[in-house]
Amino acid sequence: MSVSDSYDYTRTQIQLIHSAMRDIGELAKGETPDADDYAVVSEALNLLIKSWQNQGIGLWLNQECTLYLQNDTIQYAIGPSGDHWTADPHKTELAAAGAAADLTITVDSYTGMADGDYIGIELDSGTIDWTTIDTPAAVLITIDDALASAAAIDNHVYFYTDKAQRPLEIIKDTIRKVDENGHETPVALISRSQYMAINDKTSEGPVNSVYYDAQLTNGQLYVWPEPSSVKEYLRMTIRRPISDVDSLTHHIEVPPEFLLALEYNLAIHIAPKFGAEVSKLVIALAIESLMDAKGLSREGASTYIR
Repeated sequence: MSVSDSYDYTRTQIQLIHSAMRDIGELAKGETPDADDYAVVSEALNLLIKSWQNQGIGLWLNQECTLYLQNDTIQYAIGPSGDHWTADPHKTELAAAGAAADLTITVDSYTGMADGDYIGIELDSGTIDWTTIDTPAAVLITIDDALASAAAIDNHVYFYTDKAQRPLEIIKDTIRKVDENGHETPVALISRSQYMAINDKTSEGPVNSVYYDAQLTNGQLYVWPEPSSVKEYLRMTIRRPISDVDSLTHHIEVPPEFLLALEYNLAIHIAPKFGAEVSKLVIALAIESLMDAKGLSREGASTYIR
């Protein structure tokens, strides 16, 4: 039997637009939509895939992220313009002590470092001094801002390239505190009312609870107790937003199993904009294909009834 051995089938925005418009009789074979039609259906497509996020769709959007803690800080902005938060964390240690005003540091390993990366150096004062990498010349690293104070040998050094997106949600039971030895301890995700009921929010100790407020550009994460060591950081699984579809040639960030559901549901979504009637067959296919796709998007886990 001859098969393709190819598993990367996908569709671009322009292909989905053409299919959806044909499904409601607004595009004949060989015709091409005009610029206004493209704009109308493109907007509808983006609104549709964003609205699917409200239904919890998107196991493929789950992402493991790391939040670096700071001394005397209980609130963190987590998102593309927030605090130090990433899906690609790296850690090393100082191979030689650093002094205040130094513009270079020596580390145990520079693997993964690049110009412009964010870098945080643990200071002897118990805080992290964040700056960016100028030049990683082997283990001798030039930084853009001088060290604020002394940093002893073996102090932790964290670095990463990009900040992660704002979480739509933090997946329950995935938050862990990572200590200086890499050991992980579960951290509870609590509600707003539970967090507000905490009497002394600035008491110090290892973080054991967090409250998340999704907000807009950057979510707000509140931790308790106040972090007692910058050698510890938080790791968690989040569900990030689906990518915008900004160009007609962009692919849609959904797995192949969702493409049929996307086509027929898009057809229903755009029909009123064109004053078109949707056939019962298209409606049935939209419902059936979306239910099938949702079934594949559920996590395979046991259910316990007590």
